[in-house]
Amino acid sequence: MRKNIQYNILSFITMLMTFIFLLLLGQHFGMGKQTDTYFFSIMIIAYLNYFIQATWQAMHPYYIKIKVEDSANISQLYSVLLNRIIFFSLIMIALYFLFTNTLIKLETTQQNFLNIYIFYILFQNILLFNKAILNLEKYFASYYLVDIFIYGINILMIIFFLEDDLTLIAYSMIISSTFALSWQFYLLFHKIDIKYHFQKQHQEIKTIFKNSILLKFSGLLYGSKEPLFAIIFLSFGDGLYSIFSYANKFATAIFQITTTPTINRFNTNVHYSVAQKKYHEINNKIRAVLFQTVPIFILSSIFFYFLIPYSMPFFFKKVLSTGEIKTMQLLFLYMSFFYLIIVLESPFTKTISIFKLFNYQLWVNAIFFIFICLIYLLYKTDLSFGYYSYLSIIILAQAINYYLYQQKSKTYLQGKL
Repeated sequence: MRKNIQYNILSFITMLMTFIFLLLLGQHFGMGKQTDTYFFSIMIIAYLNYFIQATWQAMHPYYIKIKVEDSANISQLYSVLLNRIIFFSLIMIALYFLFTNTLIKLETTQQNFLNIYIFYILFQNILLFNKAILNLEKYFASYYLVDIFIYGINILMIIFFLEDDLTLIAYSMIISSTFALSWQFYLLFHKIDIKYHFQKQHQEIKTIFKNSILLKFSGLLYGSKEPLFAIIFLSFGDGLYSIFSYANKFATAIFQITTTPTINRFNTNVHYSVAQKKYHEINNKIRAVLFQTVPIFILSSIFFYFLIPYSMPFFFKKVLSTGEIKTMQLLFLYMSFFYLIIVLESPFTKTISIFKLFNYQLWVNAIFFIFICLIYLLYKTDLSFGYYSYLSIIILAQAINYYLYQQKSKTYLQGKL
């Protein structure tokens, strides 16, 4: 519990830095085209990342298995996966420029920002990969220190250098990530003693690649909610998508502060339990996680919900009207219900992944995707259908995901005991 509190504090500092960054961005540009462009670009990059992460993200159980059985083989696995991330990131950047110069025409502000920000794909994916490895090596604090540093640099950029050109933020993200990567590589190569090899193959790479494709295709189906949010909220005029994005960021921040540190430790510990065939420990670990995360998430969300009408006028001053603040508060409430279900679901989802049940995850997220298609059809056929109704259907879809993961995890563990 004491360790969890320490990581909760680091997570809180990370989210505080993120909040300050977004606050300064909103104060500088207001709720309009520039902030819409920033949030739209983040969504695009996050969606493209699914294709790159399909090269490695199922590696966790294999990494732990190799570490337990043959630790000398870890360096080769790390090197092969890192080389693939770099290769596919560069391919994705090239495809972006090919499509935006031929088939897809973006609005000028979006185009100018994304032409720089697209290069962040390379840095971000290596950062995420290194975070995963360091987390499996129980360097839990490094997960947060990287983001604290990156957002710290970007906050300074906004305060001292940002004028009317949003592309400065794109440059800043790339520069700060370069320094963060240097520190991660220091930990990996000198503290953990991983040796880099320029090689393309490893005995586990085909299995990891196949399962990563399944996992990320599953994630792609689930992640389809993000462009749907953008389509719906952007259609209601300039600024509303930014208001939703802020409300969503606040709910996400509370989730990450209260839940992510505990889930990260749970994920690593359960990987070791499975590798050592100590299946009887897992149910107790799941109960412990839920006991630690659910109450604090609920209390934090309630507190922030009532804080919004008093804090937003202070932070955003003339940028937000009273009506916009009320809209943000209500959107936050909806997204809090959505993330509460994810809090309940998280240990079961992690357990499913640890047992390599990627086909089941694909099936569950296919059901979620059907709900997304239903929402899009409603959006196209009935323009009077309000965005709160869309969010209600999303919450229902997430509740179904939770039920399916919880039941599968329960029955699968019973079979192992």
